[in-house]
Amino acid sequence: MSGVLITFEGIDGCGKTSVAAEVLSRLEKAGKEVVLTQEPTKTWLGDAVKKGISEEHPALTEAFLFMADRTTHSKTISNWLEEEKLVLCDRYADSTICYQAASLVIEGFEGDPFEWLKRISDAFALRPTLTLLLDLEPHDALERIETREEMTKFERLDFLEKVRENFLRLADVEDRIEVIDASASFETVVEESERRILETVA
Repeated sequence: MSGVLITFEGIDGCGKTSVAAEVLSRLEKAGKEVVLTQEPTKTWLGDAVKKGISEEHPALTEAFLFMADRTTHSKTISNWLEEEKLVLCDRYADSTICYQAASLVIEGFEGDPFEWLKRISDAFALRPTLTLLLDLEPHDALERIETREEMTKFERLDFLEKVRENFLRLADVEDRIEVIDASASFETVVEESERRILETVA
């Protein structure tokens, strides 16, 4: 048996990071060999991504920074999968497609940046067995994070609306993506996420 890659996706404020951490705890208690990772990664490449998005750079530059980080990260994930571990990943290739496509639209990229980024990702990124898309209205998501000390340039209503549209567009064409209503209580979202993961790995 090989390992399984499960990704958590969604707009800023949807709760996926907290949900992923709680799901990790529950799966560990259930005796699963599980790893939780994230993007941007906690490496010098991930640091470069964070620095890049904290400054003013073209969206194309940001997209390639994310993909550079993912190239190395995917090798690490592949090693875990070879060890037959269950890998949970907080953001992966879908985030680059949905966020950077929204940025490229704003910058006037010719053609469809969504399809362009998807083709690139499909060429080198790992394909998750299951992706849990925590879907939430952008207005509600921003209300959840309005007390943060620092907000990123992505955390704007008009931008997150475009990102959410892209996530739902992706869910329409990728059968690995299952949408979860993130407006439900934290406990409900965690239980639903855990249930779908356990059904996948059973």
